[in-house]
Amino acid sequence: MSSIANHRLATQKEESVFKINKKIIETFFDCTLFLAKQCIVFRRDPQEHGNFIQLINLLRRCDPLLDSLFNEENFKSHYVTYTSARSQDEFLEQIGIFVISSIVQQVQNAPFYSIMIDSTPDCSHREIYSLILRYVDVGLNVHERVIRLNELPSKTGQSICDFILDTLNHYEISTDCLIVQCYDNAPNMSGSRRRTQSFMKIALKRDIIHIQCCGHPENLAVKHACECSTEYIHFFNLIEEIYIFFTSSIIIYL
Repeated sequence: MSSIANHRLATQKEESVFKINKKIIETFFDCTLFLAKQCIVFRRDPQEHGNFIQLINLLRRCDPLLDSLFNEENFKSHYVTYTSARSQDEFLEQIGIFVISSIVQQVQNAPFYSIMIDSTPDCSHREIYSLILRYVDVGLNVHERVIRLNELPSKTGQSICDFILDTLNHYEISTDCLIVQCYDNAPNMSGSRRRTQSFMKIALKRDIIHIQCCGHPENLAVKHACECSTEYIHFFNLIEEIYIFFTSSIIIYL
């Protein structure tokens, strides 16, 4: 009987610890969601001054259960606080997986959708392509969601087309419901031959409505108009020199 009672007590203690850990992990996920939604950086050097850890320290003042994780004698031998850089990355990764799966499910339930893709250099001067899906849910609400960000080995129309189709195939999104493609007027995107929009039609063996970005030709029109004035030329040359000065700063890339 004593062994049964001891086993029952051990089981109850294990369940109690599990509930405590679950509550603490939920708090950490809430902190991750808050910082991500507000676009606040998670870490800095030294690590204990990072926003993630400082936010947890703030919550500890009004959450005795959370505070016990850092003060409880039973935890000190293991010292598992889930506040390391690796743990923060894992929280973000798990939230990202959940968000993407929710978007994919909505797109799969939509009667049709369109794609948009564009690129921009990041702070390390790498050209990053973003793939966006535009769709309507059952409530007739229009959504635009970024589903993937990636650097491509090539900027050709074929490489961009492969990137789009690989992404849709990876998330098991049917191309049968793809009805519109929207790109800027760059030569590798919207041309009639050997361009992304033409490669998409060839790959899917059907016509897909192609909508060009209106902002791109307007930007080119303004650019060419400004080139007719020496004052504008000197002004934008100065802006470019200032940009180059700051982006090539050694401190940024240390």
